[in-house]
Amino acid sequence: MKRRIAAFLFLLSNFLILQACSTTPSEPAPVAAAAATPSTCPPPGTLVPFAKVMNPAFSSDYANCNVVTIVEYLNSNAPPAYGLERTHVLFVVTDPQAERLAGGNYVAARKALADIIFALKPGDRIQLRGGIYSDGMGTPITVPVFVATEVTKRK
Repeated sequence: MKRRIAAFLFLLSNFLILQACSTTPSEPAPVAAAAATPSTCPPPGTLVPFAKVMNPAFSSDYANCNVVTIVEYLNSNAPPAYGLERTHVLFVVTDPQAERLAGGNYVAARKALADIIFALKPGDRIQLRGGIYSDGMGTPITVPVFVATEVTKRK
C-alpha cells in the first residue's frame, strides 16, 4: 500500500511540474530530429543507458542528440508536456535495470509512430532513438522528456 501511495504521489508531482512548465505556443519548439546536434552529443546511434540519459546531471548533455537506449514500456498515460502533445504521442517508460518502486519517465514520439506504441503491453522492452527535449533557447527543462525519432519493439 505504501508503494502504491508513493507511486501515486510521484506521478502526481511529475504531472504538476509538467503542467507548470507546459508552454502553449502555436507550434511546438524544435525537437531532436529538427535541431542542430550540440557538441556535447556522442556520435549518432551511440547506446547510452536510459538512467544516464534521464539523470538530471546528464540530461542536458543529451538535448537534441541522436542516441539509442533500451527501456521498458509502462503505459500511455503520460500528461501533456511542453506542448509536445499536439504533434507527439506521450507515454511512460522505465529503465529495465531499475527497481520499479514508483512512476517512470516520459517519452514523446511522432504521431506517425502511434500504432507501434499503442500495440505495446506493459513490460515490453523497446529501443528508442532520439534525445532529450529542448526548447531550442537554452531554457532549463525541469522534467526531462525523451523525444524518440524511432521506436522499435525488442524481442
